Amino acid sequence: MNRSRSRGIAALVPVKSLEQGKNRLAPALAPSERAALVEAMLGDVLEVLMRASGLDEVLVLSSDPSIVAFALSFGAKYLPDRQEWGMNDAIRAGLQRFASDGRWGGLVVPADVPYISEAEIRMAISALHANEIVLARASRDGGTNLLGLAPTDAIAPHFGPHSFVKHLSAARSAGFEPVILPATGLARDIDLPSDLEPFALGGAAPRTRRFLAEKTSRPKKHG
Repeated sequence: MNRSRSRGIAALVPVKSLEQGKNRLAPALAPSERAALVEAMLGDVLEVLMRASGLDEVLVLSSDPSIVAFALSFGAKYLPDRQEWGMNDAIRAGLQRFASDGRWGGLVVPADVPYISEAEIRMAISALHANEIVLARASRDGGTNLLGLAPTDAIAPHFGPHSFVKHLSAARSAGFEPVILPATGLARDIDLPSDLEPFALGGAAPRTRRFLAEKTSRPKKHG
C-alpha cells in the first residue's frame, strides 16, 4: 500500500465487558471495584490516545453498552464485539475495519495499560512509518502491550498467554524484523493483585491512581 496516498494510522482498544473484566483480580477486588478499575484504566488509555498526534482515529472494541458510552464521551468511536468472537477474531475484525477504511497502519493497545504516555505512542507511530511491525512487551508476564501493523494484516494477532513471543515469531516467519519499543509506562499492565500498587511514573494514569489510592484507604467491599 502506498502510505503517502492512504489514510493514516488508527488505534484499536479491545475492552471486555465490565462484568467479565479483570477476573484475576477477584481475590483483591469485589465485582463493582473491578468494574470501576476497568473504567478508570480505559479512561487513562483513551485520554492519552485521543491527545496523541499522528493518530487519526481511536476505535474501542466492546460489547458492553456502558463501555461504549464511556468511550464515546472521550470522542472515540466503537465497533461492536460480537459475543461469538474470540479476542483475536475481534481484534482481527477491527484491523480489517481499518483496512477497509483505507488506513495503511493500525495500533492495538490493551485497555489495561493506564501508565501509557503520549511519547510512547509517538514513538510507536514513528517506528511504524518505517517498519511493518512494532511491539511493546509487558514487563511481567510475556504479554504484548502494543502491536503496531503496517499494513494492518501484516500478521495475525496472537493476544493471550505469552503473546509477545508469538507475535515475534509470527513477524519473523512472515519475513519482518519488528521494532521493539523501549517502553516504560506502556510495559506496565494491571492483571493481578500484585499489580495494584500505584506505579511511580510522573503524572500518568490519574484515574487509575485515584482508584488505587482510594482502594488502599478503605476495607474491601463485597458486591
